Amino acid sequence: MNEVLSICIPTYNRSQYLLQTLEAFLSQVMPQQIPMYVSDNGSIDNTAEMLSEFKKNRYPLLFFKTNTSNLGIDRNIASAISMASSRHVWLFGDDDVPRPGAIDRILSHLGDDYKLLVVNASSYNLDFSVRIEERRVKLLHDRIYEPSEHERLLIDTVRYTAFIGGLVVERNLWHSIPQEEFMGSDYIHVAVAYRYIVGYKALFLAEPLINIRLGGTSWANRYFEVELINWPETVWALPSKHYSDRTKSRVCKEKPVHSIKKLLATRAYGYYGKAEYERYIQPDSTIQTWKKRLFYAVTFLPQKMMKFMLICLKCLQCIWGKPNLKLTLYRLSA
Repeated sequence: MNEVLSICIPTYNRSQYLLQTLEAFLSQVMPQQIPMYVSDNGSIDNTAEMLSEFKKNRYPLLFFKTNTSNLGIDRNIASAISMASSRHVWLFGDDDVPRPGAIDRILSHLGDDYKLLVVNASSYNLDFSVRIEERRVKLLHDRIYEPSEHERLLIDTVRYTAFIGGLVVERNLWHSIPQEEFMGSDYIHVAVAYRYIVGYKALFLAEPLINIRLGGTSWANRYFEVELINWPETVWALPSKHYSDRTKSRVCKEKPVHSIKKLLATRAYGYYGKAEYERYIQPDSTIQTWKKRLFYAVTFLPQKMMKFMLICLKCLQCIWGKPNLKLTLYRLSA
């Protein structure tokens, strides 16, 4: 069994997608005898049966366990990684697929003293019939980040690595970071990786080695909390002795829920309404009364009108050289 690399996949109730992921890995992991570990977060579909059959009939180096209940994404990520014993772990999403040659490309760099690899991806629609983005991170060439360049690494890659699948971590360094405080953040992989990499070399692989399946997000009903609360809290909780406020502000605002622009966009996507206002805006004593009234008024704006206005804005941005219209249109229609 390979001692250099393992594939670790947290999953929940997506057996059909997970099967496609495992099948896509199969021809790449078999020659290298790379183990695959799946932590099932108490799925109530046929995930356990599918995994048992796959292990028995197709790949004996597939290992899996089923949690007695849904522990949340963070504990399930930690659970998946804790199953491995290899030096490096590729944390992978349960609905995405590796591109041909991805494993060999990654293995070719794991002897180069890199403690973190960031693996670029392309994004597709739900059935992979339409490519939405060729490169999630727009860098065209591989980039080495020296031990002192962790802030540059954060700026270049952290928004992308919120997606589960973009990180190959060094297992011992991963476990060197106490993790309990990150449980419930939805971004434990980001919180841990960008802490442990300080003082070590990292590598960004520019060529996409993953095909991401958009539209299958399991937390869409929690979008406001995950993206506007948990994400900035994860970034801004990174140690100030390593990451300056200036660096963090280049990644995201510290309090995006205080931004009328952000709330308008979130309303257009259908993720901001009265429920979100009452839970997150109204109790926030740091928001001035007049702003709260404005933010409350946003909840009455027709979503279809806001969606149309956002599309018009993105069209203008395309003219100005920001070609992200295709992704915006896909997300608005999802």
